[in-house]
Amino acid sequence: MIFSLTVAACEAAIALALVLMLYHRNGKLDIDAWHELRESNLPPFTDVELPEIREAPKAWPHLPPAGVEPAPEPDEELHREHV
Repeated sequence: MIFSLTVAACEAAIALALVLMLYHRNGKLDIDAWHELRESNLPPFTDVELPEIREAPKAWPHLPPAGVEPAPEPDEELHREHV
């Protein structure tokens, strides 16, 4: 158990050192700025834009005018759950 904790801590330290070294080299943590570090035989990575998320229009409840009691539904008059 202690060995696996030690290995995990070493992996985290190496990852942190890698990120800090890349930040120090370019001054930013954007992956697009690191394309020059690729091997020369690899094609460049092209980022694809995500499609726009379309949300359905919200249906808000309609309130009755002040002082006017809404008409009761017939089912509620016969079967009241709160009584």
